Amino acid sequence: MVFCGIRLPLCRRLAVLLCACMLLPGLLCKNLRCIFCPLQAADKTCKPMYSECLPQEVCYKATGRYGSYGVLAGRGCVAEKQCSTGSRVFYMGVSYNLSYSCCSMDFCNSSPAATSPIRLLTVLPVTTAFLLASGTC
Repeated sequence: MVFCGIRLPLCRRLAVLLCACMLLPGLLCKNLRCIFCPLQAADKTCKPMYSECLPQEVCYKATGRYGSYGVLAGRGCVAEKQCSTGSRVFYMGVSYNLSYSCCSMDFCNSSPAATSPIRLLTVLPVTTAFLLASGTC
């Protein structure tokens, strides 16, 4: 295969293709990406899913309060104007005051202990570049 006028062996071709597949969507897509966990009891664990926000939305962490107790939690995308207002929700027949903590960077609503997809997206191209530069392939 010839890439930019340079003949590349199979391993390097695969590395270039892998880098292109990992980096191209991030360059073409401008929507914010966030962690999603449905609204549920705060003491329950949630297997986080990745979601892509619509334009005009930001990432959030929500806390549902019953009086002064934070008993519900959720994460995802929300309209930016809702961040400053909060809302009242009914969960299993009980009314809760929901407040939002919003942010506007990819995966900014993840917990500190969660593995960041950004780290994975950084490590993979760096490793591939190292393999290409070292002549291992």
